[in-house]
Amino acid sequence: MNMHIRKTITEIKRNSRVKVKNENGACFICKQTRRIIDSHTVPKFVLKNISLDGKLLTTKILNYHPFMKEEVGKNEAGVFNLLCAECDSTMFRDYENPDNYESEPSKKMLAQIALKCALKGFYRSSRLVANHDVIRERVGSTEDFFMDSDMANRGQDKADFKTLVAESSRAIDSKWEEYNVLYFEKLKHVVPFACQESITLAVDLNDKIINDVYNLCGKIQFLFVCIFPLEQGSIALLFYKKHKKGVSNKYDIFRKQFNKLNVTEKQKLISYIAFKESEDVLCNPTKRSFLAKNKEVLQAARDQGIISVEVINGRVNYDQRTAEIVKIKSLQAYKNFPNLLADNP
Repeated sequence: MNMHIRKTITEIKRNSRVKVKNENGACFICKQTRRIIDSHTVPKFVLKNISLDGKLLTTKILNYHPFMKEEVGKNEAGVFNLLCAECDSTMFRDYENPDNYESEPSKKMLAQIALKCALKGFYRSSRLVANHDVIRERVGSTEDFFMDSDMANRGQDKADFKTLVAESSRAIDSKWEEYNVLYFEKLKHVVPFACQESITLAVDLNDKIINDVYNLCGKIQFLFVCIFPLEQGSIALLFYKKHKKGVSNKYDIFRKQFNKLNVTEKQKLISYIAFKESEDVLCNPTKRSFLAKNKEVLQAARDQGIISVEVINGRVNYDQRTAEIVKIKSLQAYKNFPNLLADNP
C-alpha cells in the first residue's frame, strides 16, 4: 500500500471516529458527559494468554481489509469507544474475572457478555456508516446504489444492536433465566485464538433459514459465541436469548441439530462459525503460517459473500432471496474445517 493511500485511510478512520464520538456525545450507559475510554470486547486477561510480545494477529492476515491492521497490540485489540471508565470497570466485572470460569457462567455473566457484544456491534456499525459518510464528503456524491443500499443495511444493524443493548442491560439485573446455553465446555488446553461476538446465524445445518438477514423489515435473533483461552485451559461458549413461554425461538431447530453432533463435529462447527462470521477473531502470532496457508480457514474468512444489488434493494422474491442467502451463508463447509479447539490444531 503506497503512502498516499495509507494516509487517506488513516484520515478517514480518524474522522469517522470523531464523527461517532460527536454523534453519541456521552457515555452510552450512564449518559454522563465523561471521558470515553477504550473498552475491550474480549477481556484483557484472555488476550494475554495468546499474545506474543504483547501482539496479536487479526483476521486481516486471511481477508484483506484496508481499515484493519494485520497485527495489533493487546491494548488496541478489539476495542470500541462508547463507555466511561466507571461504567466499563463496573458493568462487566463478573464475566471479566478469570476466577468465575470454574463452572458454567452465571446468568449475570451471560447478560454482561451479551451487553459487551451489543455495544461493540453498535460501535462497529456506527463506524462503518461514518466511514461511508466521510468518504462521500471527500469525493462528493458517488451515485453508488450498491454502496448506499449496503449502508441502509448497516443502519438497520445499528438499530438492531441498539435494541440488543437495551435488552441485555435489562437482563443483567433480571431475576429470570434470560438465556439458553447451547454449548459450554472447559477445555484442558489453551486454544490459539479468542473470540467474543454476537452473530446472526442465517441458516441451520440443513440450509433452512434462521435469520432472513437481508430483509430490513424482519426481526433477527443473535447467537453469542465466546472462545476464551485461559492461563490453564480454555472456555468455549455459545448461548442465545430465551423467548417467552409458548413463543418459538429461531434457534430451537438449530439446537436440536447441534446436539446430535459429536464433540469433534461441534468443535469444528464452532471454529468455522467464528472464522466465517466474526470480524474480530484474535489469534496467537505463532499460528500465522498455519492460518495463512490453510485453504479451509482462508476460504471461511474470505467467503463473507457478495450479495447482489437486487437482493439488497428488495427486488427479488422470498425464494430468490433465500437461495442467495443459502449460497453465501451455508455452514456445510464446517465438515472439512480444522478443529481449532483441539489441542495443538
